[in-house]
Amino acid sequence: MFRFQTLLSYLLVGFHVLLLFLLIFQEKVMLPAWLQPVGRMHPMVLHLPIGLLVIVGLFWLFKREFAGESFEKLMKFVLGITALSAAVAALMGFFLSREEGYTADVLSWHKYTGIGLSFLCYGLWALYQTPQEQRLFTPLLGVSAVAMFVTGK
Repeated sequence: MFRFQTLLSYLLVGFHVLLLFLLIFQEKVMLPAWLQPVGRMHPMVLHLPIGLLVIVGLFWLFKREFAGESFEKLMKFVLGITALSAAVAALMGFFLSREEGYTADVLSWHKYTGIGLSFLCYGLWALYQTPQEQRLFTPLLGVSAVAMFVTGK
């Protein structure tokens, strides 16, 4: 599990640095033709982090029903997959936003809130790694749930 967590932490940092870079220089980004189909998979991929975030909320709500160390491992795993899938969905959404056919107002709001939700999921994962910071987990989970609904609007 340690190897998985280490690899996951590197992937999450890499994806989020890439998202920030692309967001800062979005007007200068030119996607090659082979990346366009990746962006078109955004509507399919975005449902994974949504479902996983709901599962995280349910796990957290009913955490007293689960026992011991296995719950901690499961929660870390699900949070990691949630953060990774949210980052991948945000990246694919950014790729899709570079194509024609989307209005700027709706697209801009959805893009920024989607990337923000990706960072919130990353924050949830990072907070859960340190037991002394878990008291902030519940408010951040609530903010993430609100952000998920706002992003989908």
